[in-house]
Amino acid sequence: MEISVALVIVSVAIVLVCWWTWRTLMWIWFKPKMLEGYLRRQGLSGTPYTPLIGDLKKNFSMTMEARSKPIKLTDDVSTRVLPYPVKMLNTHGRTFFTWLGTTPTINIMDPEKIKEVFNNVYDFQKPHTFPLANVIASGLVAYLPTKDNRRMKAACGEIHVILKGIINKRLKAREAGDAPSDDLLGILLESNSGQAKGNEMSIEDVMEELTSVRLLCYDDFAECFQQMTMILYEVLRLYPPLTQMTRAIHKEMKLGDLTLPGGVQISLPTLLVHRDTQLWGSDAAEFKPERFKEGVSKATKGQVSFFPFAWGPRICIGQNFGLLEAKMALSLILQRFSFELSPSYAHAPYIVITLHPQFGAHLILHKI
Repeated sequence: MEISVALVIVSVAIVLVCWWTWRTLMWIWFKPKMLEGYLRRQGLSGTPYTPLIGDLKKNFSMTMEARSKPIKLTDDVSTRVLPYPVKMLNTHGRTFFTWLGTTPTINIMDPEKIKEVFNNVYDFQKPHTFPLANVIASGLVAYLPTKDNRRMKAACGEIHVILKGIINKRLKAREAGDAPSDDLLGILLESNSGQAKGNEMSIEDVMEELTSVRLLCYDDFAECFQQMTMILYEVLRLYPPLTQMTRAIHKEMKLGDLTLPGGVQISLPTLLVHRDTQLWGSDAAEFKPERFKEGVSKATKGQVSFFPFAWGPRICIGQNFGLLEAKMALSLILQRFSFELSPSYAHAPYIVITLHPQFGAHLILHKI
């Protein structure tokens, strides 16, 4: 009896070890190689798979080397910010694949395919992030239980209670058909009501927007807003906050002339598309706000080649409000100051979740 029990335990252990070994080999080698073969049969070119690490080591090494020294204001920032994708672009053309660990990631720069990805939000989903991503993105230092942070949190709580009361009161008035829509809160709620299900702002989102802005009359600044819009669009074209966006594919999907298997990801390299001479002309790397004089559609010739806030059904709901805040802030500053770059400024854009100046943006302000 004891021998049979021991035999069962050993047998189960062997089965578990074999199962674990097979799953590990499938994850590290067999599945990536099957996906690689699938992509190459589609005519896609890319780097050969390196077990487990993929292209992470090469990407990290090139990025660190690019960050080691500043560049000139006239230099192409792409080679500093995305050195590995730029190298791949120059080697393999506009559509290629690299490896994020064991996952192949396909670079897409064709506007029609980009449009298809953004429009089909359920087929091309945002990939899952690691559990601490939201904590890091929202500011780890502000969770720390310091005296100042506790006082700030208490003050924010009081403001949110007041704002929530105002918003709920306005929502009830809107339901009764007796609410203004020409003030900031009215504009936010009106915009929000037109959003697709699941894409609207929550009450908390609306409160955050109201907490972060002073209520100013748009007409006071209308004269310079058009020029500011052109300038801000051109800045967002050349320096998009998200230099690339990633979408995951969980089942076999058609994308234009490609058939892509489940288990791969798609990279939409915002920075590279925004600076693509085939889409923007030979002056794509130059700062020319006038290209947006007649709006985004005219500047892009109706193509999806400008998407700093994403595009389609899941476009950032706060984009217009964010631009309005920037214009208001600039209007207030320019009424009182002129400014110029400090001689100490070093041009060194780099990525920490979003695009940042590595050594800060040093300005000299002159009071008017």
